[in-house]
Amino acid sequence: MKIKETDRLIKKIKLAMLDAGLNQVALAKKLGISSTSVSQWLSGKTKPKYSTLEALGKITDKPINYFFDNSADVNGDHNIVQSSVGESQNHDLQKEIQILKKELEVQRYKLENLELKIEKIQKK
Repeated sequence: MKIKETDRLIKKIKLAMLDAGLNQVALAKKLGISSTSVSQWLSGKTKPKYSTLEALGKITDKPINYFFDNSADVNGDHNIVQSSVGESQNHDLQKEIQILKKELEVQRYKLENLELKIEKIQKK
């Protein structure tokens, strides 16, 4: 199955964020943009400008070609040759799982805050 260019870019941005320990809000602050902009990139609604990707690369310690490279290596070190495609795919899947877990944490946090707001409203 061929991965679309946009999907690949989204994945690379997410992995760079994960490697740098940044969520959408923290990344947006470091880039000086709205978290809505980051959210739109990650949902595929818009794409970041090249200059923004350069800044993203500096923030996440990734070379600009990391975001455009089609190789299976997602660590930005393009000199390392994977011993097998299976290992590379496994690594990608593990990273994707980490991303999803972080996103789940964020959603749980938002849910807890909404529940607290509802409780406060109901007490009034």
